[in-house]
Amino acid sequence: MKTQTHTLVSPAVLAAVFTLAALLAMAGQGVAQEAPTGDPTEDDPVLKFAKDNPFDGINFGDDCASVLDGGETLDGAGVDALPVGGGRRLECRIAVPQLLTKFVRDSTNTPWCQLGQLNGFVTRALDTRLNVTVESTPPSDPWDVVATHDGEEIEIIRATGSWPLAVEGKYATIDLQPALGRTCEQVFGL
Repeated sequence: MKTQTHTLVSPAVLAAVFTLAALLAMAGQGVAQEAPTGDPTEDDPVLKFAKDNPFDGINFGDDCASVLDGGETLDGAGVDALPVGGGRRLECRIAVPQLLTKFVRDSTNTPWCQLGQLNGFVTRALDTRLNVTVESTPPSDPWDVVATHDGEEIEIIRATGSWPLAVEGKYATIDLQPALGRTCEQVFGL
């Protein structure tokens, strides 16, 4: 009669065997594992994405006036509508910061702050009847932005305190720092 011998294998040994088998299978498929660098902005996928990609900041027209060459200028302060078109244009001063911060959370939900440097912009007409252009871009003062309408005079409505035109700044990330219970402006001294 033949006797069978059974060997008991501990769960830890089984787990190690399965882990090793999975790693060998990935290696056989050409899957490379990156070693941690010790830099959380490189090791964390969310922070790496934030570091490597620009972000946007939108700035709305709050300080605007309706201007008619050789005619009356209508100040937008305290009113909810201004005329544009028929020779009238909306002239606005919009603050577009050179540096902008953004709050982000890494893959472990830890708060971080992202600092960006302005490196481009696009104009936005939130009322599709408007054409928006930037007339001047001083680095430390509000920008001069003009909205026009081709055709007869129309009325533009202010919504939630802003006129329907904006400058969307494009910001290249220049720094990422942990928030440590501070605002992002405090983190970067802005």
